[in-house]
Amino acid sequence: MKYKDIECSICSKKFDDNSDVVVCPVCGAPYHRACWLEHGCCIHEKEHADGYRWISPVKPQTESEPEKPRDPERVMDGVFKNGEGVVICPHCETPNYENDMYCRNCHAPLKGGNKDGDRTYGSDPDRNSNGGFYSGDESEGSEEYARNTEAMMNSFNLYGVLDPDSLIDGIPVKEYAVYVGGNAPGKIIRKISALIRFGRTIVPSMGGLLGPIWFLRRKMYKIGAALSAVVIALFLSAGLLQITDAYRNMVHSANQLIAQSASGQISVSDMRDAIADIQAEYAEAGRTPSEQAREKAAGILYSLAIYAVPLVGFMGGMSLYRADIRKKIMQIRGECSDMNTYMNELHRRGGTSAGLTLVGVLVYAAAFFLYSYLPMIIVSLS
Repeated sequence: MKYKDIECSICSKKFDDNSDVVVCPVCGAPYHRACWLEHGCCIHEKEHADGYRWISPVKPQTESEPEKPRDPERVMDGVFKNGEGVVICPHCETPNYENDMYCRNCHAPLKGGNKDGDRTYGSDPDRNSNGGFYSGDESEGSEEYARNTEAMMNSFNLYGVLDPDSLIDGIPVKEYAVYVGGNAPGKIIRKISALIRFGRTIVPSMGGLLGPIWFLRRKMYKIGAALSAVVIALFLSAGLLQITDAYRNMVHSANQLIAQSASGQISVSDMRDAIADIQAEYAEAGRTPSEQAREKAAGILYSLAIYAVPLVGFMGGMSLYRADIRKKIMQIRGECSDMNTYMNELHRRGGTSAGLTLVGVLVYAAAFFLYSYLPMIIVSLS
């Protein structure tokens, strides 16, 4: 804590980590909250008119002993290594990105002088333009820390802890939030801002693991349709490549057993046991070089459909979504002549689509059908 081991200006007892500290909004003198409330005013009140300022008895660091940033990222001349400006938290003095609303260390607000009852967040009068006094306790588990954390999480869910008026690709974050939609657009906004903030081309997306389902849900029509076509093509090709002589023999034998079971010649349990034996024989049957090549190719195509397509969404989904958002918002801007129409169009054209999500699910259902059952149907009809 900033005032640890400094004496209260009234009772002269030293503050510790658990002390509830308030400071005079005029001169900055620190007090225990109980002392402040009991005394009713600053003991230096008569000196305020003469410009009195409380000076900490703790010796400040010299130029030869500069304070090291608490963040592992490099900070030089008030700029992070990625080029974004720095805002120093007025409470714990941690460097934060200039567009963030809350300190990532103590979770206190960095901008706006948020108020809580009669208090404003700012322990240093020189840094607190709104006056008031601050409790000074941002330690984990404190009431102040809990309130700040709750406010920060609300900001994270809505704007990704970014200033709503800051820009992403020339678009205010608050407009971004309207277009992204949902209960917590800030989660996506934060990931997209990381692409710019850290100069990345890839930010992992768990939703992107769903492949075309996620892209269609997010109304990225062209990408969703293209990935759907890829999934269908891969599963269909893998299924057709399975059709070898050994596969045909297995299917015909299984069909005969099913027919015998349907006519009552054998029981259902005997049929299942016999089919299991046929499948085991199929797995152990010899393959010609051509059949081996076909089955290997089928396995590769199946793996691409199962793993590669979701990986594309996982690794590149946010970059593609960022580009799609910018293109569509700029298009909407060009079509709307007033702010109300513009915001309504952002909400209407953005967000998610339950119908398209269902289409994505059906794409995978159809793909698995083409892989698992179409080859059997083709062989049975031939």
